[in-house]
Amino acid sequence: MAKKPLNKKTTFYPVCFMVLVLLTLSLACSSSGSSGGNSRQADDDTMSDDDLAPTDDDTTPTDDDTTPDDDTTDDDAIDDDSGELTWVSTPAGTFWMGCVPEDSDCFDDEKPQHQVTLPAFQITRSDITQAQYENVTGRNPSYYQEATGYPPCPNCPVEMVTWFDADFFCQAIGGRLPTEAEWEYAARAGTDTIYLCGDDPSCLDSIAWYGEGAAGTTDPVCQKKPNAWGLCDMTGNVFQWVNDWYDANYYSVSPSNNPPGPTTGEFRVYRGGSGFNDLSCLRASRRFSDTVNFRSPDQGFRCARD
Repeated sequence: MAKKPLNKKTTFYPVCFMVLVLLTLSLACSSSGSSGGNSRQADDDTMSDDDLAPTDDDTTPTDDDTTPDDDTTDDDAIDDDSGELTWVSTPAGTFWMGCVPEDSDCFDDEKPQHQVTLPAFQITRSDITQAQYENVTGRNPSYYQEATGYPPCPNCPVEMVTWFDADFFCQAIGGRLPTEAEWEYAARAGTDTIYLCGDDPSCLDSIAWYGEGAAGTTDPVCQKKPNAWGLCDMTGNVFQWVNDWYDANYYSVSPSNNPPGPTTGEFRVYRGGSGFNDLSCLRASRRFSDTVNFRSPDQGFRCARD
């Protein structure tokens, strides 16, 4: 049975309702069923890629610096990933994707574990931040920002973004959303364990913000230890949209070479868990999905490019 849907299509929330939303998010990972659908909203019909179009509130890039930094021409005084982007190159390789044999908590949609081979690609070092998003689009949709009564945090991940918003931003900077296979490959960075850092959940404290519940907020990016390839916050803090449509049985039919994901579906996939979740959401193979117009104060993204 999928998680109970949350109807959160509007941008602004009464404070009392936001408290209820955050309490729901903190419990969300405990209510998924054996199929592992893991949807937090379910009200759209099945769509294909041909049906997709930007939402009405999408805007064209307004900032002159929409070309991401490559670390050799970075003009930030401090490369803090706040206003500009840092890209990390991942090597071509083969890895085991999905539920590891040692993990007894896997859902059916995380199985079977299967080998995937990917070409080299690049992915942003961190989740896209509020400053990065505003520099390109001219707006900041985040709940955790000064306009809603929270301390300003330009280096916190942007959230309250739909799949459309994430896809638009990545294309605007010359990139794209990562495929689900690319995301897990980059997140694992050579590991084959229950969590990205090992089989013992205590290791998460050094790499992830998690379990903060309704009293917490999002945290600035790259404050925790990066993985072996230099990527920050691949788990915890905010969920991360990926490009793939969701199919609970896709792992059984997925091609082994650079799988693009299903060509049609009702939901898009997101990965990684958030700061409002318990350990079950932070397992390395855990999958989630929601409608393309879903937005949440713990929903973010990062970008990839070839």
